[in-house]
Amino acid sequence: MTQLSFSDFEKNLQTKKSRKAEFLEILDRIVPWASLIALVSPYYPKELFNQHLIASGLRISRGTIIDATIIEAPCSIKSNAKGLSILPNNFERVCCAFSVRRLVSKNWVNWSDEYLTPKCSSEYYENFIRDSIVFSMFESKSNQSSLRHVEYKEKYWDIKNEFFWMSKDEIMELSEKHNNDICYNDAYASDERYVYKLLREGLYDRLSNEAKAVLDKATDLVRKSFVYRMAFDEDHPEYQINNWDAGFYQLKKLWDERLKPDFTEFKNLYKVLSDKMRPMVYELGFLK
Repeated sequence: MTQLSFSDFEKNLQTKKSRKAEFLEILDRIVPWASLIALVSPYYPKELFNQHLIASGLRISRGTIIDATIIEAPCSIKSNAKGLSILPNNFERVCCAFSVRRLVSKNWVNWSDEYLTPKCSSEYYENFIRDSIVFSMFESKSNQSSLRHVEYKEKYWDIKNEFFWMSKDEIMELSEKHNNDICYNDAYASDERYVYKLLREGLYDRLSNEAKAVLDKATDLVRKSFVYRMAFDEDHPEYQINNWDAGFYQLKKLWDERLKPDFTEFKNLYKVLSDKMRPMVYELGFLK
């Protein structure tokens, strides 16, 4: 059977439509926009939301969740952030697509290569999907962050980081140990994050050893760096490091400044995971 590319599939459609109409139909199949707006509108103004699919790949936006349904941050219409609404029913696919795009660097040889539908029946496909979640959490372009009291149109908003992987109870214990009342109170008034729930429900046990090593080292870094959070916040308040679910975008600055040898070890472990996953992009048929 000939493997269809995404563009071949679209060419098989008999009805002539404009490119804009085709794009909007595909977008609406992924995330029914009217339903999403109806769900979100009681919590956020419609103007805050922006949704994009970009040719260069899917970029995961800063994460939040509303009633355990939406795992994406609202993007300001003034922002240049591009992304896709991430929901529980497409979370794994989005992480996979993001990982595939980021694992293979573009050059003059592969610049025109087209991504294909993968071999979902492969015995390695599910392993790749699970590891792509960890890869996405710590990739430099995913930019997961946790923000508090963001002002927009004379109102203040809190943005959760649903990609955070540790329990709020452990963060509260660390906060109490290091006399960090700000972080303790932030966690106390919150709930567990989406990725932590996935790990608790069995995802961790099904990760590869390489992915587990990355996640374990990230947890170790959070624990070791907690003693520096208050001082770091005084020097860099813009990072909001005392948010209990601070994302990798925020944490890596602290780690690089205060725990450089450990952070170097983390980056080496992440490279091992990346090197393991990269050949699978071709073996699973995402690229030929």
